[in-house]
Amino acid sequence: MESSEVRSAIRDIYDRFLILPNLRLHMFRTAAVAEIMCDNWRGAAIDRNCIIAACLLHDIGNIVKFDLKKSDAPLLGNEVNRLGYWRKVKRDTIHRYGSNDHGATHNMMIEIGVNRRVLFLVDRIGDALRKKGSRDYAQMLCNYADNRVSPCGVLSISDRFSDFIDRYSRSSSEENRARCALVRSLLGNALKVEERLFVHERIRPGQINDKSIRPYLDRYIE
Repeated sequence: MESSEVRSAIRDIYDRFLILPNLRLHMFRTAAVAEIMCDNWRGAAIDRNCIIAACLLHDIGNIVKFDLKKSDAPLLGNEVNRLGYWRKVKRDTIHRYGSNDHGATHNMMIEIGVNRRVLFLVDRIGDALRKKGSRDYAQMLCNYADNRVSPCGVLSISDRFSDFIDRYSRSSSEENRARCALVRSLLGNALKVEERLFVHERIRPGQINDKSIRPYLDRYIE
């Protein structure tokens, strides 16, 4: 599947893998943030179609890591009343694609035949925060777009990382304590990625918000 085909087929892809409605919305918002940035990009050439495809697919395997409890209301939305159904979807997804969210996402993308560049952008979406001096602006843009979108909408980088810490702090598990520590350590890198990207943008970070992405979002959800 070519990257340009992902957008036109995205509803069928989400239906095929039984993606939670609010998770679909998160990926639509992430793609909308990426799209407005592509439209205002004035740097070296970047592959818009691959970036948008990667943003639309980057979390398709995430159900395997969700607790699916009533306390997950912001994630589940109206689906909080169908926990039994979504728990079965989770079990079936783990059985078919694996219990690691990144691995499940990768396996789903392989199944639908996305191209190698999109696979790379999704598989390595977090590397932009860990590799200083990366020159892959498409990779940085995908990571940045994802980091601007919370379950409730578009936030600044600082507010989004505070949102991560707040969510992970609700659990005293060792895994979530480690996640909190990691998020705190990566905030500075995320702000650096923002700085590097917006040297090449005609807009500023504060101009990317729920209102400004709405025309892009509407094209995905209409």
